[in-house]
Amino acid sequence: MKGMATYSSKSVTCVQSGIGCDGVAADIASTPELSITGGPLGDGVGATLAWDNGKCVVSALISNNGLLSYSAAKSVGSSATSEQCRAGAGL
Repeated sequence: MKGMATYSSKSVTCVQSGIGCDGVAADIASTPELSITGGPLGDGVGATLAWDNGKCVVSALISNNGLLSYSAAKSVGSSATSEQCRAGAGL
């Protein structure tokens, strides 16, 4: 979750206020471990961010009103368990 925290925080600011949306979109696009589903992020438009390090995927669901929730699961083909991923992410 450490890798995800900065992006999710900036994304919540974008969704709640419309501030910094272009910057967070550029950050996401330039980070190979990070992907976005839904969106694009904007004022009142949430999405799901996913950080995949090859062992675990930490997802941040950002609702259209800026509420944030996290989940973690093992990456496809990983020998890690989802429980290990949640524990490693602090969830």
